[in-house]
Amino acid sequence: MTTSQPPTVTAQQTGLRSAHARRAGIAATAGGALFVLLPFVESIVKDLFPFVPASVVFALPEVASFLLLLGGLYGVFFRYIDGTSTVGLGGAALVGLGLIALSAGSALGVVAGERTMTSPGGLAVSLGYFAVVIGGIPLGIDLRQATGRVPARLAAGLLIVSLPVALGGVWLLETVVGPSVSAELTWLALGLPVGLAFALLGTQLWADRA
Repeated sequence: MTTSQPPTVTAQQTGLRSAHARRAGIAATAGGALFVLLPFVESIVKDLFPFVPASVVFALPEVASFLLLLGGLYGVFFRYIDGTSTVGLGGAALVGLGLIALSAGSALGVVAGERTMTSPGGLAVSLGYFAVVIGGIPLGIDLRQATGRVPARLAAGLLIVSLPVALGGVWLLETVVGPSVSAELTWLALGLPVGLAFALLGTQLWADRA
């Protein structure tokens, strides 16, 4: 014998899912945009608050971006990823761990007062970034199979190619511009694929919130 839930309970559950999807969509869109523009945002914060230590200036927008992306990833996983899919589950887990490592690396930079490539904070950031772009490959593959929505499929494609695009972009910049290439341009090559992918997923989560 099967029982059906009262319409009021079903409506409440639907409203709750819609609210969660809406919040996750906002987080993914805002986090993705901030991820792409991190060097520019850090420069603005530094100009507005010149008395704030540089390590804090860098950490605040970074941690905000990474945590927003974690919130967006949560919504993407529960909306589009089948929990029984090893590919999607593994990719989402690796991306999530990478975002946590990025946040930890930024926080360690504040504690130490500086962050270099070989410092604990710098190593955590490097490992976290590569975990995100490597985990994005299986996550993107699973997303392409899970939804036919155009923004989500574009985002999936960006996640799949984010690693070669980032490395190729950095190599091209150093080849064309030379060693004097700015940090802003270098980060655009590194951050654009992932940030744009999450922004697109955020807009799709918002559209699919009902």
